[in-house]
Amino acid sequence: MNRTVSEIKKNTFRQNMKTALRTLLLLVILFSCKDNSTEPGSPWIPDPVPPLDEYPTWSPDGTKILYYHRGIIEISEKHYWGYDYSTDINQIGLWMVNSDGTNPHLLINKTGIIADWSPDGNWIVFETGGQIYKTPVSGDSLVMSQVVQLTTEGRNFFPAWSPDGEWIAFDSNVIEPYSIWKMYSDGSDKTQLRVSEFEGDGRSPHWSPDTKRIVFQSYYNREPELFIMNSDGSSVFMLTENTIYERYPKWSPDCMSIVFDGHDNSGSYIYVMNLNTGNSKRIAEGIHPDWSPDGAKIIYVKGSLDDPKNNTLWIMNRDGSGHKQLTFYHQQ
Repeated sequence: MNRTVSEIKKNTFRQNMKTALRTLLLLVILFSCKDNSTEPGSPWIPDPVPPLDEYPTWSPDGTKILYYHRGIIEISEKHYWGYDYSTDINQIGLWMVNSDGTNPHLLINKTGIIADWSPDGNWIVFETGGQIYKTPVSGDSLVMSQVVQLTTEGRNFFPAWSPDGEWIAFDSNVIEPYSIWKMYSDGSDKTQLRVSEFEGDGRSPHWSPDTKRIVFQSYYNREPELFIMNSDGSSVFMLTENTIYERYPKWSPDCMSIVFDGHDNSGSYIYVMNLNTGNSKRIAEGIHPDWSPDGAKIIYVKGSLDDPKNNTLWIMNRDGSGHKQLTFYHQQ
């Protein structure tokens, strides 16, 4: 009996120390980010009907949003496993919409699933066919005659432009497994930021506002958790450890929070983690969140299995209030 009590005390002590260390590291990260901040610039769990719109990303000036549109034009009979639906291939691709919901239009047909803006808003970087490209932006369109291919080997996804404009982070399987890489914005000096301390792939990177750190998802004991590391790949820190399937983290412009989506048996939800405390709050049902440049709003894909026609882009306040639909299902 005494040995059992002793074991319990030891385990409790270890857990308390682990929690205290995690809180301390979060405070160090938060303090460093706030003091040195600069001007801010996967795997999918299928639903019965895929989202109509996906992976939104806000322009640096806050006036436009890039997103991927699946071209679903008809959602019909419901079965016990889901719905029947059909698509128009001429509508599938990378789209742009004003942040007030006006002028939604196709930019690149059948490509550009995941995209990001340069901090000055003059370029976008995007993925297609497992390779990463960039192209200039001209008003409400792209200058496709000036497309530059940045990667040529392996399969590469989730490009993310650094706030200082110098780097693009991405995930790649050039060296197995998938891990986080970075390269200069011209495609040179590709560097693997290997996460050897933990199991599984490293995916979907996103930069801190000071460009000194990267948040990403990685598989740990077969479940994706969120991690933070220095931008040179050092000092990997485990941010979450729970039973939620966390994905697609985005660092807030004020450096205070990280928004992400998490999946469990009840559905997919948007969470915001307070880096002061390490606590996460569920604020909406949905996936693929991104911050507005001022950090006051979050755009996301509403995840409603009861009504798949609502799986479009929505905007809400950062506390989860004030939900407003931005794009809509248009039946043909």
